Amino acid sequence: MLECLAASLPCVMTPIAAEGLSLPSALEELVTADAEHFARLIARYHDDENAYRPAAEASRQFVADHYSVSSACLAISEAILRKT
Repeated sequence: MLECLAASLPCVMTPIAAEGLSLPSALEELVTADAEHFARLIARYHDDENAYRPAAEASRQFVADHYSVSSACLAISEAILRKT
């Protein structure tokens, strides 16, 4: 999931796939357990550029903010500073 999101590819996912991701509100709509809704979301994000573009940017930004090398380094630095 993270690789898709990092590539600015909004990814429709099940709640299990999204577990632990703490998605921003702009991406919460991509999560569904209903098969018909899942298919409709895929079609929507494929066909509707007005839906796709903001979700693509939110996807890339989410990964950059929470899972990039720089965010990991920052988290490690903060953890070390708290220990000292």
